[in-house]
Amino acid sequence: MTGEISLNGKLLRIGGLREKTIAAKRSGATTVLFPKGNLAEWEDIPKFIKDGIEGKPMETYDEAYQFLFKDLDVSRAWTLWKDELEQARQLEMSEMSDRRTNEKNGMMMPGVLPPTPPGPADQAM
Repeated sequence: MTGEISLNGKLLRIGGLREKTIAAKRSGATTVLFPKGNLAEWEDIPKFIKDGIEGKPMETYDEAYQFLFKDLDVSRAWTLWKDELEQARQLEMSEMSDRRTNEKNGMMMPGVLPPTPPGPADQAM
């Protein structure tokens, strides 16, 4: 997908619709969504290029979203990563707890230098 969306959600014209259609066809796509403002360019593309490709002119982002995600289970989409994020949070909390325990036990942490005992030069002061 290329192009721009206005602040109101309107899909703005794109350049190179013919080339994008050729690239989509080469990659195996069967449907091309494009801004309604490019309908004249779509109609000018030769039939042999558009064979096997369905062109869908869209006016707004909402229209494109509804077309692309018409079968989306919204409740599943909102909770898709919930379990994975909870597991990551639990792991992070466990690691933080382990670090605190190690610090209390005087264990050295990777990348942290232990304090150096005072040397003779420090004692002379």
